[in-house]
Amino acid sequence: ALGATRELWRGGGTVLRGRAEASFAQTVLDGNAEGGGSLPVMTMDTRRVRFGLEAGHERGLPGGRRLSLSLSAGGRGDFEEDSGVALEIGPGLRYVDPALGLDVQARGHVMAASSSGAREWGLGVAASYDPRVRGRGLALGLDTGYGPQGGDAFGLWERRMAEAAGSPSGGSAPEPRLEARIEYGLPAPSGILTPYWEYAMAGADRRRYRLGARWEVGGRLRLDLQGERLEEAGTDALRISLTGRIRF
Repeated sequence: ALGATRELWRGGGTVLRGRAEASFAQTVLDGNAEGGGSLPVMTMDTRRVRFGLEAGHERGLPGGRRLSLSLSAGGRGDFEEDSGVALEIGPGLRYVDPALGLDVQARGHVMAASSSGAREWGLGVAASYDPRVRGRGLALGLDTGYGPQGGDAFGLWERRMAEAAGSPSGGSAPEPRLEARIEYGLPAPSGILTPYWEYAMAGADRRRYRLGARWEVGGRLRLDLQGERLEEAGTDALRISLTGRIRF
């Protein structure tokens, strides 16, 4: 195998990184023909090529705000029994305003495999609002989308072509996903008490509700009392938990 990863270019707030790998392997399986059997000697050749490019640009705005753009492209070719070529693209956009405690991200994902005509795509938006000082006050979080996102196009680097070819075709719509969180930090004896509520949805038949409170003392002690309800495939499950953490 031969591969390389390096930064290709940097300047003006823009960075371009790349990586590539090519590998070849040959496997020989001894048959049993010499012993009177019918299984001959078998030779299997495995050839694989992978590459990835990632470009990012960050622009500073007045007031410490930042706007970031990214674009990733990846490809993979496995030339064996499940041979084929797949390409992947992942664009992204992020806006950060530290003064407001605002962080908004949008990301996408598109993949196509030549061996089976399989395609997958995904879109997602995540936003968080957290202007709190020392944990006091309101904080909000939202993460929603359709299908896989991930924010980059390097998924094919780890996946085999058989897995990529097994992705749903363009005829089936990606499943929706939603996660929401609300919490509010209040002064409490020796620390901060934060009641919170969470909701999560995945697909058409999976829901999760959480209601709890977290008590933190100076970063050394944390207690979390939480109630959870999980709805999945027509069944309901309830759970109450109390967890703690101590740092020395």
